[in-house]
This record gives sequence, structure tokens and C-alpha cells, in this order.
Amino acid sequence: MNYIDFFQNLEEEILKKIVKENIFKLYLTSKEMCKILKNKKITVAIKNKQDYTFSKVKLERLNTRFLVSELRLICCKLGVDDLQAIADVLRENSTLQTLVFKMNNIEDNGVRVIAEALRENSKLQTLKLYWNSVGSNSARAIAEALCVNSTLHTLELEFNNMKDDDANTIAEALHKSTLQKLNLRHNGIGADGAIAIAEALSVNSTLHTLALGGNYIRSDGAQAIAEALRVNSTLQTLMLEDNNIGVDGTLAIAKALGENNTLHTLLLDNNNIGADGAKAIANALRVNSTLHTLNVQSNNIGADGAQAIAVGLYMNSTLHTLNFKNNNIKADGARAIADALYVNRTLLVLELWGNRVGDDGAQTLAESLCENSILQKLELGRNGIKNNGAKVIAEALSVNSTLKILDLERNNIGDDGALAIVEALRVNSTLQILDLQSNKVKNKGKKILSKTWGNRIGILGI
Repeated sequence: MNYIDFFQNLEEEILKKIVKENIFKLYLTSKEMCKILKNKKITVAIKNKQDYTFSKVKLERLNTRFLVSELRLICCKLGVDDLQAIADVLRENSTLQTLVFKMNNIEDNGVRVIAEALRENSKLQTLKLYWNSVGSNSARAIAEALCVNSTLHTLELEFNNMKDDDANTIAEALHKSTLQKLNLRHNGIGADGAIAIAEALSVNSTLHTLALGGNYIRSDGAQAIAEALRVNSTLQTLMLEDNNIGVDGTLAIAKALGENNTLHTLLLDNNNIGADGAKAIANALRVNSTLHTLNVQSNNIGADGAQAIAVGLYMNSTLHTLNFKNNNIKADGARAIADALYVNRTLLVLELWGNRVGDDGAQTLAESLCENSILQKLELGRNGIKNNGAKVIAEALSVNSTLKILDLERNNIGDDGALAIVEALRVNSTLQILDLQSNKVKNKGKKILSKTWGNRIGILGI
């Protein structure tokens, strides 16, 4: 076995010894290690199984000697016999809380074996089956197990072969299960599957996180989920990125946000929502009082959409993270958001990477930083900012006392701009991370930055 790792507050000397030696053999044979690690809850991760065969005896010995709380099996090419051995132990196990099968190409027969064990297990809390081959038959087995298992709270089925019928099967289980987090990202789920899940959300009272990103739910699926949000009172995180929900789907979600009072995280990136969708979201921000994280990255929102969002920020008092990357807002959009920063008193993280704001946009944002005393992280990478823009940002740093992270990577900042920032750091005592990667800072500027401030803050790109 070429990779085993475990954590949970092990003493440094012990950890060094384990990493140095053949760790898996130590787990099973070393009396000294067993004595040292007795009663410690640990994580065991196994990657690229070669000659080791999983057997019930060996797994029982592993669990007897250590209180294994997490078992991760990565790229192990597990066969049905391997999975049966794990399932047999799972039925009687009293310590394992997290079980991860990643990139194992587990097919229906293998998944069914694990699902059957879940019917009897009363300790496992998290099951991750991503990057496998979960399909129709295995989805049914998992759903049936969810209906009787009362301890599993997290199920991750990301990157599998699930389609609408499979989503419908899982949705049926949501009517009865106690699941709290469901991850179905990057499958083949379309509008029909999303509609089935939405119907389940209307009656489910335990699920707080739903991840459907990277599917094909489109506008119809988004509208169904929006209707569910109007009545659901437990969902807190909704991930709908990369689903092409369009303007109509966004309008429905935005309208639901006006009535929903539990959702706090919403991911809508790469959904082709455009300026009209952004305007709908902006209207929701005016009245919504629970959302604290919003991601609308890569939606071609433009300056008009940015101006609408900015107006929403004037009235919103809960949002603390806004991801606005790659939306082509340019200088006019940046100016609108900068104006909002004078008034807004909750936004902590603002991500404007890849928006072509240029030096003009950088200047307006920098001016707002001189008065804003809330923002802690600002991302301005890949925005065409040159030395003049860096200089005005430096001026802002000389008076700002709250910003901790500043990302200026992939711009056109040279030595003059970098040295201006160096001077600002002489009086700024709060900045912790400065990213200048992939700029035009030459060796001279890099040396000055490193020598002057390299020990006090993390400077990337020098």
C-alpha cells in the first residue's frame, strides 16, 4: 500500500514516524503503534490498492486496534468481494462515521452491497460515492436504505451516471429519510429529475444542503425548485451552478427569495442569467433577510446587471460574500459597486476577478476602500489593471484598516505599482495576503517586496 494518512491531533513525532515507515503494516502489526494510538479516533485513507486484499478479518483487526472514525478508499479498483468485506464490518461497526469511495468505478452490484449494510448500520453519518458508476439499479438500493436508516445525514453521489429516473427514486426517499445533505452534482439529471426533487423538498423537513450543479435542469427544473423554496423551511444551501437555468429560471428563484427565510447560500454561477436575471436577483436582495453568500460568476451580467446588484446592496443588510467573477462589468459596473461599498455595512468578501474594470474601475473601488470599514477580501485579478491602478489601490491601503486579502494576480502591474504598494504597507497593519502572481513585476520589485514585507504578510508571486 503506497498511501495511508490519518489525522485527528496526532503528536508530531508519532506522525513523522508513521509517514516515514510502511504505514499500513504498522496499522496491523505494530504493538508499539497500537499502544501509542489506543483510543485515538483517526482517519485512514487508502489510495491505489495494489497487493492488499480487503478481508473481514483484517478490517476487524484495524477497527479493534484503533477507533477508526473515517475510512477513505481512493482509486482502489474495488471488486464486489472487497465491498462485501467492508459491508460485513459495517453492519457491526461502532466507530466508523465517514466512508468515502472515490474513483473506484463501483457499479450497481457493489453499491447494492453497501446499501444493504446501511439498513443495519446505526453509526455511519457520511457516505461519499463520487466518481463511480452509480446508476438506476444502485440508486434504488440506496433509496431503500435511506428509508430505514436514521443516522446517515450526508450522501454524496457526485460524478456518477444518474439520470432523471434515478433522481426521482432518491426524491421518493427524501419523503421518509433523515438526510441533511444531498450532493447530486455532475450527473445527467434534467428538468424531470429536478421537478421530482422539488416535490420532495415541499414536504421534507431535514435536508439543509442540496447540490445539483453541473446537471441539465434548465428553466423548468429551476422554476420547480423555486416553488418548493416558497414552502420549505429547512434548506439553507442551494447549489444550482452550470445548469443553464436562464433568465426565466432566475426570475423564479429570485421571486422565491422574497418569501423564503431560511436559505443562506445560493450558487447560480454559469447559468446564462444575463443582465435581466441579475436585476431580478437585485430586487430579491432588497427584501431578503437571510442570504449571506451569493455566487453569480460567469453569467454575462455586464455593467447594467452590476448596477442593479449594486442598488440591491444599498438596501441589503445580510449578504457578506458576493462572487461576481467573469461578468464583463467593466469600469461602469465597478463604479456602481464601489458606490454601494460606501453604504453597505455587511459585505466582507467581494470577488471581481476577470471583469475588465481597468485602471478606472480600480480607482473607483480604491476610493471606496478609503471609507469602507467592513470589506476583508477583495479579488481584482485579471482586470487589466496597470501601474496607475496599483498606485491608487496603494493609496487606499495606506488608510484602510480592515482589508486582509487583496488579489491582484494576472494584471499588468510593474515595478512602479508594486513599489507603491510597498510604501503603503509601511502604514497598513492589517493586510495579510497580497497576490501579485503573473504581473510584470521584475526581480528588483520582487526582491524589495520580499525583503521589506515577506515576513509580515503572505505575498504570492515574488
